[in-house]
Amino acid sequence: MPIVERQGHLTVREVLQAAREAAVEIRSIEEQAQIRRDAIGVQGHGYGFHSKSGILDPTRKIDELICWEQERVGDEYLRQPIDEAWDVIAGARHISDDAMIQVVTRYYLQAESWHEIVGGWVRNGQVMPPIAETIPAFEGKSHELQVKLLSKSIDANIGEWESVGIAKLREMGRE
Repeated sequence: MPIVERQGHLTVREVLQAAREAAVEIRSIEEQAQIRRDAIGVQGHGYGFHSKSGILDPTRKIDELICWEQERVGDEYLRQPIDEAWDVIAGARHISDDAMIQVVTRYYLQAESWHEIVGGWVRNGQVMPPIAETIPAFEGKSHELQVKLLSKSIDANIGEWESVGIAKLREMGRE
């Protein structure tokens, strides 16, 4: 059941915040999985027995990791708020510029911090440029001022989206 139906009328901000909380949890699970993958590489040097952990079968450890990760990330309670936020953002594309949509997506659906959005990053070969490369008005401003301006402009955009309403945004997203 969608969170809007389950909890009554929610604001756009509440839908986005629920998505961010789920995205933060997914990101945490992915980081934990990476730590476990790294440990498998260290432990999985051969087959046979080990006095502390039993059998050193790297394929068994990998299978266990895959099951562990799927149990957590595959949970509907994590994906559902993100899917609902995507519906809202799809409609918001009609009334906001691409840069703001990108920032909202990165902050709320990808669980990036304001500092990651402003400063850019490279993760797993994927490059996200600094926000000043996307929004020319931010160029030459200090990092902290960019964070402040970005946060305020997102608040203003979300305020505009709330004046339209979730139902209308979803309807616009289907067009």
